[in-house]
Amino acid sequence: MRLHAVYARFYRSLNYDFIRASGDNYIPDPWDATPEGDYPFVRLKLRPGITTIVGANESGKSQVLSAIEAALTGKGVGRSDFCRYSRFFGVHKDILLPEFGVVFADVSPEEVSLIERMSGQSGLRDVERVAIFRMNEAPKIRVYVRQNDEWSSPARVDKPTALADLGVPVPFRIDAEIPLPDSVPLEYLVSGKEVAPLGRDRLRDLLEGFQKHGAWFKSDQTVSKNAAAIAELFQPAGRATDAEVAMYKLAADLIFKVAGVKKELVKELQEHVKRKNGYANSIVDTINSELAKALDFPHWWSQDSQFELFVSLYEFDLVFMIRDRTGRTYGFDERSAGLKYFLSYFVQYLAHEVRADGRPEILLMDEPDQFLSASGQQDLLRVFDDFADPKDLDRNPVQVVYVTHSPFLIDKKRSRPHPRARERRVRRRHPRRNEYCCQSLRATPICVWQLRR
Repeated sequence: MRLHAVYARFYRSLNYDFIRASGDNYIPDPWDATPEGDYPFVRLKLRPGITTIVGANESGKSQVLSAIEAALTGKGVGRSDFCRYSRFFGVHKDILLPEFGVVFADVSPEEVSLIERMSGQSGLRDVERVAIFRMNEAPKIRVYVRQNDEWSSPARVDKPTALADLGVPVPFRIDAEIPLPDSVPLEYLVSGKEVAPLGRDRLRDLLEGFQKHGAWFKSDQTVSKNAAAIAELFQPAGRATDAEVAMYKLAADLIFKVAGVKKELVKELQEHVKRKNGYANSIVDTINSELAKALDFPHWWSQDSQFELFVSLYEFDLVFMIRDRTGRTYGFDERSAGLKYFLSYFVQYLAHEVRADGRPEILLMDEPDQFLSASGQQDLLRVFDDFADPKDLDRNPVQVVYVTHSPFLIDKKRSRPHPRARERRVRRRHPRRNEYCCQSLRATPICVWQLRR
């Protein structure tokens, strides 16, 4: 069973498909009805592999990703998400939440049997499509089946957990806002304790404090006299910020999940760094050897075929370092943000684990182009392609949907513009009602949706 299309109605700016509703040949789908007439959902068709959504700022691209999550999970949506220019906003007693639906193709006989059990139907044959909708009015979860080009009446789904048994895809995201950090504390890697990084600046401040104010520590009297200044110098590092913790987690995934380093080895490193530098550095050499085997950067980073990522030990932190085609070594703070973010996306890709329950997945990513150069964006396309069509037989294919401003993130090898394809999203006043409506997003054969204000 493959996710074929996602539907949304009354969701933020995705109110309903006004263009379709006002057309002379409009025939309602069975889920279009409301207490006040038919309102067709905004529909987004998805490719089996990669779907790209492009558009201007404030055109609703990110809302499409959230709508996909809500349609698949039923979570993350409240009354505040209801379209505020909808005629139903705040006035209808039954229509209080946005409504969503998903349509599936390639339905197997085993999945048809599950649909019969979850919906109480029987005798389903030659099923072409299955649709599941989350609505305001009962039945809240409905299933429709298409046979011989006709949709059935809705059947009730009483147990939402039945959708998991059916194998509804699970959405997940690559976070475009989290870069790989400059360094990560050994304490976090070993214990998970969310301590602020000690870092070079902090250690340098301590050393300079000793050198500059050695007289503070000459006697009990001088220590007492300068207690406030000494306390300020030795103030605890404190707790890491939420942003730092997110970056630490990414670094931990790189060390443990991607490189396959055992946590016991890092714990041993933490113990020996205090007194046996040679032994500690040998452990770092082992970590770097495992990193080099796992990353294979020449295949993924086209801007430098000799690029290397490795770690260096700096007291109580592991510091990420880079060696490029010049043969020189650089710290992360000396390189571009684009490189850090590409490495972040790459690590999230490599660290992603196949679900134990075998359910299919769909990857969502919001504007990965904001930090990447044109070349970096092309490299990221190869990552998306390997999600959709993995070369590793142990990885399951994953549908990919991402939104972007950039023409460099449209895979022109896979894409060919259709001469009649025009994709628009507009807000205009309904000719008969004082209401703004949203035109549907019309798909093209190139799997690219364009949203325009």
